[in-house]
Amino acid sequence: IRPYTEQSSNDEDPYFVQNSVFLRTFLRNDQKALEELINNIGKVSSETARGKAAQALLGQMQRFLELNAVFERLSDENGSDTFVPTFEQNVRTLIEVRRVVLWARVPSAGVYVSRTGPSFVPEGEGILGYVGQEKKRMIITDPARHIQYSSDYESDLAQAKIVLYQPVFNSENKIIWIIQMVDRLGQNEVIPPSNDDMLVIDYLTSALQRLFQEENRYDEMIKSILTESTKSLLNERQVMPLLETVQMTVTAIVGCESLQIFFTD
Repeated sequence: IRPYTEQSSNDEDPYFVQNSVFLRTFLRNDQKALEELINNIGKVSSETARGKAAQALLGQMQRFLELNAVFERLSDENGSDTFVPTFEQNVRTLIEVRRVVLWARVPSAGVYVSRTGPSFVPEGEGILGYVGQEKKRMIITDPARHIQYSSDYESDLAQAKIVLYQPVFNSENKIIWIIQMVDRLGQNEVIPPSNDDMLVIDYLTSALQRLFQEENRYDEMIKSILTESTKSLLNERQVMPLLETVQMTVTAIVGCESLQIFFTD
C-alpha cells in the first residue's frame, strides 16, 4: 500500500477511492491509520477529490457494517440446518452475484457436497475439483470453455460468464469449504469482482475459519448437508430412470409382482 500522503492529480480518482483504503482500515480495526488517512484527505485542495473521499468513506463504512451484520447472523445460526442457505443468501445480496454456492469437502468420501448446488462433485473432477487441487483462489471467465470444465458435474455453469472460487482452509491447511460465486452483476451486465469484493471475500473466508475451528462442529455440518444431498439426489433426472430400470430388472429375475426400493439416511 502506498503512503496515505501520496496525492493523485485532479483528473483521476484519488488513491483511497481506487483501492478501498477505508474498508481496509475498518477490517484491520486500525484506528491510527484511519485518523491519518482522514487528516491527509483534509489537506487535499481539490473539492471534487474531497467529495469523492466522503462518498468512499460512507460507502465503505456501509459495506463494513453489512459484513459485521452477516457475521453475526452466521454466528447465531452456526451448526443449524439454516447455516448454509443463510450464508449463500446474505453473500449473494452483499456482493450482488447471480448465485453463491458453499461447497463442503468430505475427505472420507473424496467429494464436495452442497445443499443448494448439484448434489456432489468428486475431488479432482471439473473446475471445482481443479481449484481443490491447486488450493488457491481462481476467477474463471467463460467456465464452459475451460479445459477442466465437466458437463457431468457442472452443467449449471454452462451459461455462466465469470465464476470465482475461494477455498477455505482449516488450521492444518486442508480445504474445508470452497465458496463459489457465479456472475458478479453490474449495471445490466456481468463484471469482474472489484477490489471491495475481494476484501469482502477475504473477510468471509476468515469468518468461516473462525466459526469452524472445532472439528466436531464441522463434522455436524457435513452430516446435515449429506442428509439434504441424499434427498435431492433422488429427485435428479438421471437417478429416477435408473431406479425404474433396477425395479423392472429385479422383478423379472426374481419373478415377483412388484418391487419397492426404500432409502434411509
